[in-house]
Amino acid sequence: MGTRPRHNAFQRHARPHMPASNMLSASPTTHGHSTPIDLSKQEVFEILRNTRRRYTIHALKRAEEPLTIKDLSTLIAAWEEEIPLEDVDYDCRRSVHTTLQRSHLPLLESKGVVEIDEEKSLVKPTPLLEEIDVYVEIIRGREIPWAYYYLGLSVLIGAIVLAYAVDVPWFESLSPYSIFAFISVSFAVSAIIHQIVGRRMRLGGLEEPPMLNQ
Repeated sequence: MGTRPRHNAFQRHARPHMPASNMLSASPTTHGHSTPIDLSKQEVFEILRNTRRRYTIHALKRAEEPLTIKDLSTLIAAWEEEIPLEDVDYDCRRSVHTTLQRSHLPLLESKGVVEIDEEKSLVKPTPLLEEIDVYVEIIRGREIPWAYYYLGLSVLIGAIVLAYAVDVPWFESLSPYSIFAFISVSFAVSAIIHQIVGRRMRLGGLEEPPMLNQ
């Protein structure tokens, strides 16, 4: 509990500023025994329904080695209060520490996504957690409908090509090269924006949890 933070992820937080598949499988070790575990999409959503569990997953994905429960509690408290790590007081950290130990960490361990070393008060991710690519917008049910976006873009481009083919006024003045350039740039820019948004909204993708980037 009193060990000094050693991991790089903790040190980097000077100011704390998925689509999950239908079934995820792994064989994490729980209490020294290898247990095959399958997580349905519903179970993944259950795990991620709580903000502190999402913060826990974010911290573990960012860490380069196991985190002490004390360090984890400090990070989560700082993110919740949106304050620097050094401003987290004992009562605030203790409140998070208690709920982690009594509720959230046991649940995550029972699902096979973390391992807990109770003697050393360490928490580390299992291979199953590493496989979960979690997007906050999907958790909230407000995900950007990228499939619809690309469908709409394709319809727009198809309409432009059709207008050019039937000599619609103004469109007939366009050259095939300008139409090709418009199509290429449209999809390239869309793909870049899609990648940036996806990274910002993914747990473990940036220094700050996505919930603080809103």
